[in-house]
Amino acid sequence: MGTWRVRWCSDGRWQVRTPGGTQACARTNRDHAVNAACALARIEGGGVVLVEDAQGDLEWRRTVLWDEPTQGI
Repeated sequence: MGTWRVRWCSDGRWQVRTPGGTQACARTNRDHAVNAACALARIEGGGVVLVEDAQGDLEWRRTVLWDEPTQGI
């Protein structure tokens, strides 16, 4: 179970970071970034999605199960 992070970038878009934090796998608006992070966590068997603000502070956290239906935020 990995931890996917969604964080705000200085260009105004939101970035999805991989569990290792080594790379960004998407840059888009907030809703799409959160949905992408949840879908990636689900594909990997479940995980945690953290949404961070511009200062890196946690806004909210969600546990994603591998068998839950796909849904928006």
